[in-house]
Amino acid sequence: MGDYDSVVVGSGHNGLIAAAYLAKAGNKILVCERNPYFGGGVATQEAVAPGFKHDLHSATHVIIQA
Repeated sequence: MGDYDSVVVGSGHNGLIAAAYLAKAGNKILVCERNPYFGGGVATQEAVAPGFKHDLHSATHVIIQA
């Protein structure tokens, strides 16, 4: 797989932002994600049926600010 300066586990918004900053600083980054999509809990997916899109966890994401 090669040599990396950092490995980011998870492609949620926090992981992607961290990876972007590290890459901008010149680091070679590997982002690992177990799901077939990126975005973590704030991703929109067709979870129920084709054409019906849902935010998987975004509805509760605003609670972080509390």
